[in-house]
Amino acid sequence: MEDIAAAANAALATVGAPPHPPADYRRFIGEGVTRLFEQSLPAERQDLTTIARCAAAFEETYSREWDQRSQPYPGVAELLNELTRRSIKLAVLSNKPHEFTVACVNHYLAAWPFSVVLGPKADVPRKPDPSGAKRILAELNSSAEECLFVGDTGVDMQTAVATGLYAVGVSWGFRPITELQANGANIIINQPQELLALLSS
Repeated sequence: MEDIAAAANAALATVGAPPHPPADYRRFIGEGVTRLFEQSLPAERQDLTTIARCAAAFEETYSREWDQRSQPYPGVAELLNELTRRSIKLAVLSNKPHEFTVACVNHYLAAWPFSVVLGPKADVPRKPDPSGAKRILAELNSSAEECLFVGDTGVDMQTAVATGLYAVGVSWGFRPITELQANGANIIINQPQELLALLSS
């Protein structure tokens, strides 16, 4: 969130818009870059030209500085170690642009065998459109009934519901538990290791 906030604030500055503290970006992110600036720009500046300028400036800055402050949440490495030990298939579906999604996974998660890594691109619409999740299921040769969809936003839960996946909301992410529940979370977990119990049940 802090890397995104820094790049977004730099983009806002290019059009003379005020910055936001990093905590505000908790409610701005998760639905793509255009939506980020629809929410972070002042109401009177939310015209298409300004949003496009901010989005381009954000992508230029973020492409250089996306890895300055980010790191995996506590407990995620240990969870991925155990999932790998159990030969559980792993995939990522993000609303970050596809190139950024791949770069982030290669940088932070290279130690684990992710079978599919996917973000929005010409033939993959953003979540909550289920197309990306369905493509991942096909590439994994798996059914929705065999998979869990883990996420931290209402958009993630909507994606899971639209795809017929079991929706696991995590309480340590960007959005409040109430948002996850309102958008179809089947269960909320409070730490990464709790996911293992769902796989064992």
